[in-house]
Amino acid sequence: MNLLSRISIYSFLLLCFVSISFNTNAQEADTLKNEVDSKGLKQGEWVVKDGRNTVIGTYVDDLKHGQWVVFNENDYLSLVENYEHGLLNGFVLKMDNRGYVNKSVEWKMGKKNGKELEYTYGGRVIGLKTWKNDELEGLTTIYYDNSKLQEKGSYSANKRHNLTTWYDYDGNKIAEYMYSNGQLNGNQKTFYPTGELKTKELYIYDVMRGEHIEYHKNGAIKYTGFIINGKKDGVWLEFDENGVEKSRLKYKDGILVK
Repeated sequence: MNLLSRISIYSFLLLCFVSISFNTNAQEADTLKNEVDSKGLKQGEWVVKDGRNTVIGTYVDDLKHGQWVVFNENDYLSLVENYEHGLLNGFVLKMDNRGYVNKSVEWKMGKKNGKELEYTYGGRVIGLKTWKNDELEGLTTIYYDNSKLQEKGSYSANKRHNLTTWYDYDGNKIAEYMYSNGQLNGNQKTFYPTGELKTKELYIYDVMRGEHIEYHKNGAIKYTGFIINGKKDGVWLEFDENGVEKSRLKYKDGILVK
């Protein structure tokens, strides 16, 4: 079972959870009372009007506890939050104005921990992020509205790390970039939509250096030259698809000298 299939099942279970939450809270709403104890602390179940929205949840010693829900002006569920002693703990689900889930995030004692999923209308997943102690950590994927993968990468301590791959709207790979702690580091490649290598260049901690090569679709070299500290340096050559030299230019510190 591929990742998108597993996520789709996961999103279906979340939608079932939302449906149960909606029905349960709607039935209990009429019995809720807003109470304050002798110390002025909010206790028990509360119903509060927040503009056009209705907020329902429970306080324990003035701290939100358990499940809290928000209904919009049309009585559709728009937000589900779970708290423990005032801190978000568990799933947070956000819905559109028709009551369909468009985002779910896992929290643990006030910090994002686990998966964050984004959905289109009807529950199709279009984004996945992984959190650890409020920082992006691990796999991140983004999908186009046609369910084709747009971007797949990984994070460490809230920064891009290792390989990130980009795709066009039809699902063809168009770029592979290597990162180290948020900086481009290593060989960077782009591709023609038909799969052939288009460019290859080297970055060392966000600075381009070394040989830059651009290819024709048939694999023949189109441009080639060297970069020193992010600037063209030395002789740069251009070739046609048959390998015949078309031009020869010379650079020094990024400035054309010949």
